[in-house]
Amino acid sequence: MLIYRRLEVQRCVAAERNPIDVLEIIARVKNIVPDVTLDFYGYASPVEVQKEVEERVKALGLEEVVTFKGYQTDDVLGPALDQAKALLSVSKGEGFGMHILEAMSHGVPVVAYKVKYGVNELVQAGVSGKVVPYAAVDTAVKALVEVLQGNLEQSTYDYAQNFNQAAAWQQWLNTKQMINNIFAKEN
Repeated sequence: MLIYRRLEVQRCVAAERNPIDVLEIIARVKNIVPDVTLDFYGYASPVEVQKEVEERVKALGLEEVVTFKGYQTDDVLGPALDQAKALLSVSKGEGFGMHILEAMSHGVPVVAYKVKYGVNELVQAGVSGKVVPYAAVDTAVKALVEVLQGNLEQSTYDYAQNFNQAAAWQQWLNTKQMINNIFAKEN
């Protein structure tokens, strides 16, 4: 029997993070995976976003599926991530996406919209989750179902180690060496 653990979402519930898309995706996933649940962590910014999201939860009949956890510290988020089955990141844009790396370091695969910068570097198809075209809700539904029914926890955790402190330091040393070799120095 496949057990579906909670699905985690970002630490901030903000319009640019597309929480309405998250709800649309979850509503459709629930038709395929009936025991899926969703936890929103973080504060709403602006406050009107929280009201809009809560109204959409009711309109989609997701009151028993969606939980708002509010802002939490690492001592709460760490154990929550240890129990999560996936992270859904459908922001309009991302920098490096530290929330993605944080989830992956707990073995949580990611389904994300393809946006510029970090998402494409962090999420590797079939290894640490799936990247889908921006705003492609149907494709995100399919990807999330595949991730929930798959077994990517160990490969996600292993891939996240490419970004740990030791790996980052080695990358810096390699870059420094390359730069020293590119530029001639005067004696």
